[in-house]
Amino acid sequence: MVDEGSWYARIAWPHDGDPIESANFVVYSDAASLEARREVATVAEDVWAELLGELSIEPGVLRYPEGRDKIDIYAYHDYDPQDWGGWAYYGGLLVWSPDHDQRQTGNNRLSPVVKHELVHVIQWLITGGESRPVDTWFIEGLPLALAGDTTPIRGLDQLDRMTTDYGTTSPISIKTYSQITSPEAGEHFYFPMFHLAVDYLMDDDGESRSPADMTDILIDVAEGTSFEAAFENRMGFGLDDFENEFFSRMSAYLPEYRNPVFAPIGFAVVSALVIVFVVGAITVGNRRWRLAAASGSIHKAGPGRAARIGFYSEITIAGAVVTGFFLGALFALGTEDVLYNDAYARVRLVAYAILASYLLGSTALLLWAVRQWTKQSRSAFLVAPLVIVATGATILVFIIGSTII
Repeated sequence: MVDEGSWYARIAWPHDGDPIESANFVVYSDAASLEARREVATVAEDVWAELLGELSIEPGVLRYPEGRDKIDIYAYHDYDPQDWGGWAYYGGLLVWSPDHDQRQTGNNRLSPVVKHELVHVIQWLITGGESRPVDTWFIEGLPLALAGDTTPIRGLDQLDRMTTDYGTTSPISIKTYSQITSPEAGEHFYFPMFHLAVDYLMDDDGESRSPADMTDILIDVAEGTSFEAAFENRMGFGLDDFENEFFSRMSAYLPEYRNPVFAPIGFAVVSALVIVFVVGAITVGNRRWRLAAASGSIHKAGPGRAARIGFYSEITIAGAVVTGFFLGALFALGTEDVLYNDAYARVRLVAYAILASYLLGSTALLLWAVRQWTKQSRSAFLVAPLVIVATGATILVFIIGSTII
């Protein structure tokens, strides 16, 4: 093992002395396979080409560390940092190897992380090092907005929940990492706010600036302009104004709700539909029983009053459980990162598939119970226990799945 590398002064991780090179990258590792190194290089090259176009970067503005003309990547295999997956520095980045046992490493997950870190690398290659005075909110907000690897804020309901939990500190006031009060606040408040700030600058419903305008700010800083002056020159308004007006601007920018199912009207409509279904199922069941009794195919006396009340109670309980769990699960997804984070598209798809399966399966159970009731079968009374078991099993699937992920 070789105890050196451009990252070594920060993370003393040796490499195995067998790097591979591509057009713009040198990929080192401690124990990654050749195939895994090639995959990292391929992902990095694809993302690099995408970013150069997206940010309108001319190669001449990039200032590499002395003696280097490529970017170093350390693809770790035997390490497992618990609080980060990728880390950028001037001229390089660290990211997990695709054959790492503890990481999700399909290209869909590796690409956004590599893109985020490469935006950082580009920022420092333009400014000529990490010591240039660029505010933290911008340094972090730009890669978050371009890579989409964390949760963007898409509605005022989200913004309200976050400010209730963490206060109303304007993210534009965060100029250094030391101002972030805790890792937990950073993950759940500051970083999403940085993301929102840059989204607002580049969105057509916000300030309609382009990624190229963000690049121009960095180029101005590299040429000696202060970040405050560069921002005002390129954006057309001052940092002080952005800081003081941040929440009023976001109130005008963000929609009231991201998803109508989380609004009171959405809950009311879905709940009404389920209630109509339950009442309709009971009505249809009684109608079918009367027709069958009239035709003589079943005993005319039918079930007694106590049995009818028992069945009506059970199917109502079953309908309430299905409605409550389905809406509660949707709401829970709406308040977690998985709903808005593009990097978790597969996770979100699986979660929705599980919920859809649960809803269809439970509805089938309700219909089956009504059918059994019209036949005067005692099995109709199994509907509530079966729905409750199905709900518990679905919750267990979610718990196990979240643990694995």
